[in-house]
Amino acid sequence: MQKTFLIFLLLIGSLVAAQEKTFTLREISNNSSLYPQRPAQLKWVDSRYFSYIDSSGEKLYRVLAKKSEKSLLIDLPSLKKMIPDSLAALARFPELHWQDGSSFSFLHDGYLFSFRNGVDTLRWEARYDSETQAREISDNNHMAYVKDYNLYIWKNRTKKAIAVSHDGSRELQYGLAASRYEFGIRKGLFWSPDGQKLAFYRIDQSHVSDYPLTDYHKVPAAPVPVKYPMNGDSSEHVDIGIYDVSSGRLVYLESKGPYDQYLTNITWSPGGNYLYVAVVNREQNEMQLQQFDARSGIFIKTLFTEKNEKYVEPEHGPRFLKKSPDKFIWFSERDGHQHLYLYNTSGQLLAQLTKGPFEVTRIIGLDAAEHYLYYQSTESSPLNRQVYRLDLRNGEKTALSSGDGFHDALLSPTGYYLLETFEGPETPWQITLYRSAKKLKELPFRYAAPNPLAGYSLGKTDILTLKADDGTPLYARLIKPADFDPAKKYPVMVYVYGGPHVQLVRNSWLYGAQLFLHYMSQQGYIVFTLDNRGSANRGLEFEQAIFRQMGTLEIEDQEAGVEYLKSLPYVDAERMAVFGWSYGGYMSTSLMLRKPGLFQVGVAGGPVCNWRYYEVMYGERYMDRYFENQEGFEKSRLANYAKDLEGSLLVIHGLQDATVVPQHSMELMNAFIEARKVVHFFAYPDHPHNVRGPDREHLYRIIEDFINTQLNIHH
Repeated sequence: MQKTFLIFLLLIGSLVAAQEKTFTLREISNNSSLYPQRPAQLKWVDSRYFSYIDSSGEKLYRVLAKKSEKSLLIDLPSLKKMIPDSLAALARFPELHWQDGSSFSFLHDGYLFSFRNGVDTLRWEARYDSETQAREISDNNHMAYVKDYNLYIWKNRTKKAIAVSHDGSRELQYGLAASRYEFGIRKGLFWSPDGQKLAFYRIDQSHVSDYPLTDYHKVPAAPVPVKYPMNGDSSEHVDIGIYDVSSGRLVYLESKGPYDQYLTNITWSPGGNYLYVAVVNREQNEMQLQQFDARSGIFIKTLFTEKNEKYVEPEHGPRFLKKSPDKFIWFSERDGHQHLYLYNTSGQLLAQLTKGPFEVTRIIGLDAAEHYLYYQSTESSPLNRQVYRLDLRNGEKTALSSGDGFHDALLSPTGYYLLETFEGPETPWQITLYRSAKKLKELPFRYAAPNPLAGYSLGKTDILTLKADDGTPLYARLIKPADFDPAKKYPVMVYVYGGPHVQLVRNSWLYGAQLFLHYMSQQGYIVFTLDNRGSANRGLEFEQAIFRQMGTLEIEDQEAGVEYLKSLPYVDAERMAVFGWSYGGYMSTSLMLRKPGLFQVGVAGGPVCNWRYYEVMYGERYMDRYFENQEGFEKSRLANYAKDLEGSLLVIHGLQDATVVPQHSMELMNAFIEARKVVHFFAYPDHPHNVRGPDREHLYRIIEDFINTQLNIHH
């Protein structure tokens, strides 16, 4: 009996020890097993099958939805053996492009290969230079790619690559994404639905200033200039070309307007005869949806215009209906929230499809009859994402998901099946298959990712609702140490971003918190994050509150969060640190300088310090041009407050940063020198706007050591 009891105690002890496991910086920097293992490339193959690569990355499965039957299509070792010995080895599954239920194509080492189930060899469809800057495959396996800023198209019929341009350079770029990836632009090559025409951006940057980055590995160090249009200065000029693969004819759209307007959200009509472009003026307070003839490039008409006294920001092109190709769905924030509107190609508004104090975040798809529209929104809460179905015939709306968390879905081509994906604060990832006819019916297929943090000690996370000074609700996240004792006093680390297009507090996995934040809580910190006015998914008024005055209301909201923290009996108000990167670096530095004494320690990574130095597209949207808003620019310029620094500040900047160029931090350093203030500065010579890869551990170590040292915390 005594021996049995001893064994029982040992088992309990080992279980407790396992539960007390804590992270290391190396683990959270380089160990992918700590993150939810999602099946890769989950997609519908056709109306009957969907496919995915399992979490091991070794097996490609195809699932017959009707019976939920899973079969192995091919594994990675088998695919590797098919690659010719003269080519580089295949390290992982490439991105697959399905042609039908049994065949797919993929790119590898300069070739476009096709694979058909049951055939033991690959067939190459196209060749391209492996050192490309961009590439895009059409559904019929034509291929467009960019090399040395010139555009090439591989024609299947002739088995040759055609040079569409010859004068490409750093100043004149073909086929790359325009406008520095703003306005929802993610690429610069756009195939027509039938694969016979290619639309592409031509970007003239000859009037854009060079910014002098430096290669420090050369002896002597060598300049590596990048084109960077700073606020108020000359910007790029963008044209849109269309190349006809069959005829070889090249035309450019006859777009009218100033050279520095924005041509965004390029969308083909279903038949490929027309191209639609959302044209935004440089001031970004007016958008015109324009139609062009794809054969001649001739401007046809402006369908409608949207204006806003602050800014408009189209990020989605028209979504055409297949059965009624003269109709399309349009995203707009015109009523204060992002909603869906139904138009026809004459520019007539037929209906506002969704309405209410919430954001439609994504169109999931339509069924084959186009009676039902599936979409994702924040209707239940800005912290959640839910899936809805709208009957386009009568406007009846049905919630297809429920419960706190992030729900999304993949709709089969006919709309008969729905793959719902879900992650919640304590649910890493799961997939459920439904038949989505009149009523959802769950089918046997189901995938649930294991908890990658099982056995680790995580503190309790609370989601809070605080209030801004005008009564606006603000969501915040508070993580307590795992061994939290309410009788003790704990130091605090506030993690901040605070800028547009980002939402940090949400009901996704771990409530949206990075593992580094949980690591710091394991080191004995209360870790706090608040989404202030200006951040995403709360409506236009909430986002536009910071217009022309960045760094003002955001600071007030963050200060409200700090005052809440100070009201907690277990918070040590004399040991508080703030850390952020990019806009968060701007916020952490602003809080240290414009609210001296609020924090004892600040860490700012890649901080914006002067909006005059930031790029045209983003900066002018939120601040206007510097000569139009001199008061706002001077008030937000951090060098003006260097003399007010109290406490310890560490600024970190990558010297290859072409997003927030190093001049931001250099101006601030000069201001500190002039004010005789001692600060800490660390440069990453080889890194751009963030520090990734193996050096991530080094970055985390610097941040932790600095905060611990300056707060006089010893472990």
